[in-house]
Amino acid sequence: MTEDLNKKVLLVFLGLLALFFVILFLAAADFMPDARLYPVVMSITGFVLALASVIRVLSGKEPTHEHNLIKVEVKSDARQDDAPADRSNREYRSALFYLAIICFFYVAIWLLGFRVATLVFVSGFMRYNKQSLVSCAVYAGLSLLLVEALSRLLGLVLPAGFWHLLF
Repeated sequence: MTEDLNKKVLLVFLGLLALFFVILFLAAADFMPDARLYPVVMSITGFVLALASVIRVLSGKEPTHEHNLIKVEVKSDARQDDAPADRSNREYRSALFYLAIICFFYVAIWLLGFRVATLVFVSGFMRYNKQSLVSCAVYAGLSLLLVEALSRLLGLVLPAGFWHLLF
């Protein structure tokens, strides 16, 4: 019974993920032609991978017993004395939380622009994972340098967002 429930939850999650990539693809039409390449490629790739995962789940290849053997603890609140159903629910809530973070990053790109959204995303994600302020600042700065170097090297025009219209 729980395996059937796991399949259903996994299919719902994969469906939401595929929908996210479809929305990303459709929203990329509003970008300038030079800035459209990355979101289009990523959305098509993500949609194809999500579709392949759905096919694997429906064919019975996912989730397998081996997935249950892998013990990955992301946060310190994962307790071993919990019932398996509680642990499973916590894992799905965690997966949905990370999907929400990715959606927030996309909305931040749309509103704030790619550079500012990258700074906010990297520093916020690192603070959520209990990193020090110094390491958050260092990695956010390095991320900004990497984004800027790649955009100049490849000649990409990164989305500026809508916040600049206010000033």
